[in-house]
Amino acid sequence: MIFQNFQAQHIPRTAKVQRNARTWGEMLHADDELILLRGTTFQARTLDDFTGTDFLYGYHKKLVK
Repeated sequence: MIFQNFQAQHIPRTAKVQRNARTWGEMLHADDELILLRGTTFQARTLDDFTGTDFLYGYHKKLVK
C-alpha cells in the first residue's frame, strides 16, 4: 500500500519534471525563431515568479487511497 501511494504520486510528478526540463531546455538553447519566444517569456516574468517550479518546491504529498 505504501509503495502504491508513492508510485501514484511519483510517476506523474517525474513525468512532469521531464516535460518541463525538455521545454525549458528547448527555450534556453533556442535557435532563430524560438529566440523571440524565449525573450518574450522571460520579459513577462518577474524575478520572484516561480510558477514554473512551484509544483516542485511547493509540493505537499497526499495519501492516495
